[in-house]
Amino acid sequence: IVESVGQGVTEFLEGDHVLTLFTGECKTCRHCTSSKSNMCQNLGLERRGVMHSDQETRFLIKGQPVYHYCAVSSFSEYTVVHSGCAVKVRPDAPLDKLCLFSCGVAAGKYL
Repeated sequence: IVESVGQGVTEFLEGDHVLTLFTGECKTCRHCTSSKSNMCQNLGLERRGVMHSDQETRFLIKGQPVYHYCAVSSFSEYTVVHSGCAVKVRPDAPLDKLCLFSCGVAAGKYL
């Protein structure tokens, strides 16, 4: 459930229900605009543990960086993700069951 949104984010509001996506979609690159692929050139699977936007981590413990798992850190209680790495779902959908679909959902589609 979205707790807050960053500057410039218009597709999500506080309280929206979302799933995080390991392979995001920027909706503008060659792959995102193609009907043949969703392997985004800009928000593809991030394996370095940092945010796509600035290559930094958003988590620290005792001043030391804690890296994001595949840019979503979905095993943490709270996380920070690029808006292209989330997809809005219906508010009445059971999140405890929907969470299993996160790996297989493409951004830009409502469930």
